[in-house]
Amino acid sequence: GDAVVFHLPEPFQPFLTLLARASSVILQKEWASANGCWDGNIESASIYNRIDPDDASLKRIANGTGAFRLKTWEPSERLELNRFGGYHGDAPNLKTAIIKYVQAWDKRKRMLQYGGADRVKVELPYISEVERMKGVVVYKTPRLAATCALFCRNVRIADNPLIGSGKMDGNGVPPDFFWDENARKAFLHAFDRNAFTNRVFKGMVISPSTPHIKGLAFHQETPVYHFNLKKAEEFMKKAWDGRAWKNGFKMTIAYNAGNIMRETAAYMIAGNVMSLNPRFEIRVLPVSWNEFTDGYRNRLYSMFLAGWQADFPDPYNFMHAFMHSKGAYGAYSGYQNEEIDRLCEQSLTVVDIDERKRILAKLRNFWFEEAMGISVYQEIGARVYRENVRGFIPNAAFGGEWENLKYIRKD
Repeated sequence: GDAVVFHLPEPFQPFLTLLARASSVILQKEWASANGCWDGNIESASIYNRIDPDDASLKRIANGTGAFRLKTWEPSERLELNRFGGYHGDAPNLKTAIIKYVQAWDKRKRMLQYGGADRVKVELPYISEVERMKGVVVYKTPRLAATCALFCRNVRIADNPLIGSGKMDGNGVPPDFFWDENARKAFLHAFDRNAFTNRVFKGMVISPSTPHIKGLAFHQETPVYHFNLKKAEEFMKKAWDGRAWKNGFKMTIAYNAGNIMRETAAYMIAGNVMSLNPRFEIRVLPVSWNEFTDGYRNRLYSMFLAGWQADFPDPYNFMHAFMHSKGAYGAYSGYQNEEIDRLCEQSLTVVDIDERKRILAKLRNFWFEEAMGISVYQEIGARVYRENVRGFIPNAAFGGEWENLKYIRKD
């Protein structure tokens, strides 16, 4: 009848959250298969797994039943949508929606200020500016997105100029520099959470204790390595049997260019560590996104800052990404812990809720005890509208690009 039944080969905790995401959509089967999608034959299913987005057959065609229909699309320039008269639900308030791609903040700011746009994207460092504007409303929503500073314990030596001599001789850094937990803990104590959260970003970020961030199921805070340069010095004097302190080192902290928050954190960590000993030299390196992803995947960076936004709002999605030896970032940290891998995998399939809570608690403790990385920030997303715009619905699982236009109206 009207029932849709899914038979899963094993329990999968985030299944319902995946179905609730916009990425889980139903298309008319005959039309979809005629346009290059899967025809429903299980024998050919693997061909359609993990298709490159640029090769996706539906990238430039659509068969939708949404509240709006696409009128024009100029990639990286503008997008125009018109109200769809055949929509099955209540008609949207807006007749037309135009989305423009404007890179320069000064131009976006003027558009917002003088009514040239009803809403603009505003990066966190500029929020204080728009809060002082007349005729503007700012909505703040914590996002399910975490940024961490990660250590690589097995940096590549070949063709890698970022580790200098590759030795603990003051002219570089050994590829396994961060295998020493004293080095990791020294860096952890060199990050000033309070200054970053409150003084630099004026409370517009949350300081998480682990990648299991606020807003995810069963979230609990765990101990952190508080900012303490005396402790950082004590740990660094122990690192590498005292050679790190005696000889010094030269290393790099990398981040994706243009990300002001990660740049700020990188300079804060580097500056505080270098203040411990004049023999410590740390370069902060901004790298274009493609080069940055190639770099950490090829283990070129001793330390790098990277972020994760929820594919689906479940703690597994974050813990696996940062901690599992095959995770999106864990795979490139040069570290594998069979117990951590087992717990990550078990958290995905365990049925008993209390047992799942215990598993996640163990993973959070591992993050702390193993000094796996610095949980730098959880962003508080800001939506900025002209004051006559109504109907925005906050959603922590989506980024700044998402908006449910069905409910947006202008008074």
